[in-house]
Amino acid sequence: MDKKLVLVSPSYQYRNKSLRWLAKSITVAPPLGLLYVAEAAKSIGWSVEIIDSEMEEYSLGTVVNKVISAAPDLVGITVTTPFLQSAIQISEGVKKIASIPVIMGGAHPTAKGLETLLDCFDFALQGEGDEAFKHFLNAFEGNGRYSDIAGLIYRDNGEVFSNSSQQLESLDRLAVPERGLLNLKKYVSRVPNHGTKRYTSIMATRGCPYECVFCAVQTMYGRTLRFRPVEDVIEEIKVCIKNYNITHFHFVDDTLTVNKNYVRKLCRSISDNDLDITWEGWTRADCIDEELLALMMSTGFVRISFGVETGNPEVMKNLKKDMNHGHINAAFELASKMGLEARCSVMIGNPGETRKTLWDTINFIRDNDNIKYSTLSIATPYPGTELAEMAKEGRHGLKLNITDETKFLRYFSPTMQMNDLSMSNLKIMQVVGLIWMHMTPAKIVGSIKRFGFFRIGITAVMTSLLFLKMILIDTVVDSLKQRFV
Repeated sequence: MDKKLVLVSPSYQYRNKSLRWLAKSITVAPPLGLLYVAEAAKSIGWSVEIIDSEMEEYSLGTVVNKVISAAPDLVGITVTTPFLQSAIQISEGVKKIASIPVIMGGAHPTAKGLETLLDCFDFALQGEGDEAFKHFLNAFEGNGRYSDIAGLIYRDNGEVFSNSSQQLESLDRLAVPERGLLNLKKYVSRVPNHGTKRYTSIMATRGCPYECVFCAVQTMYGRTLRFRPVEDVIEEIKVCIKNYNITHFHFVDDTLTVNKNYVRKLCRSISDNDLDITWEGWTRADCIDEELLALMMSTGFVRISFGVETGNPEVMKNLKKDMNHGHINAAFELASKMGLEARCSVMIGNPGETRKTLWDTINFIRDNDNIKYSTLSIATPYPGTELAEMAKEGRHGLKLNITDETKFLRYFSPTMQMNDLSMSNLKIMQVVGLIWMHMTPAKIVGSIKRFGFFRIGITAVMTSLLFLKMILIDTVVDSLKQRFV
């Protein structure tokens, strides 16, 4: 009988459920990492089921019940730090009912190493799991030794061991994932000038050569940029079109255009194969030019996203972003001139942040009509980042107030204070900033085009209510804590 594996993408525990609509539109994508792991398991005869509880909006109890009812031989959970608490709860819930081994993988165990293996997890896998997971399953079946598997953390006679991890030397052998394991009708995106389309995540490169202090990409994938053969990427696109009627592709590469020649080759291949698709991706503002964007747009490229991070030059230096705002303004102006939708992300609570620099960021986005939409997050010192070390050491005015990493969430959950900004200040300013920087005619129109009038209207109302709640409750509670605790 085949062994069965259930893979789980945990659900984020939103403090404010009303913001789920907007957040899902921006951040929830098919779990590509789990799809690659699934292919590794299937290649040696395992049957696989994937539970994407974030997209399905499953409660904790529902996820646990689905895992138990599937009766797997092994459960695998992908874990980034904001999802750590959910992963722990899922594993604990499963083990209360059944003695099913649980392995975790992803960015969090890669960064934390031995500390990852809590009582509720039996194994953890660091780094890229594409090949290592296959070897782990063989050992799990008794056909190998755990000590020989790169990146595996495991117990033996009550003692925890950790094997050094290895990156894939080449991305040439990556299989095309079977996306039919997912509920594909759930993954839809508003595509500029094309309406709502079914979409999927896809990856062409791994690694990033830059040194931004807030990013843990190097911990997971390293600084050496590795490339999939263009023909493999094209084949994957063809399979998605033919088998799943997917025609929009979100490239999840950390810096898609850092190697322009590779992107040119990809575009020429899309054109040569007459692929009628749309696609988008993230990159840096200093890694584009007009000729490259024109070529990309000729093959269906419709949306580009930039990491802006801050509107203040000194804070930018502290982040080691190695970019100036001239590059950023020029990039958005170019995208606007060419009719390409451009969006970005910024943060508050960065190293060296003050009230002034915080407003520099908010106003930088507000004052640039070429920026149609931006996310606004609170800087979090995730494990494996230099920012985490800065916070621990108190550099640039940072003070780490929360060390429990299960509380390192994505929205309205600061962990640090800095200079003249308390954590309450940051929570309130995140909401104020989101409202203020988008309250211009150009951005209102852009947001409606991106998300739809109804969704934007509801989100605006609920965000305003959240702001009032923070003012009336959170600020008072924090004040009492400071006075009496």
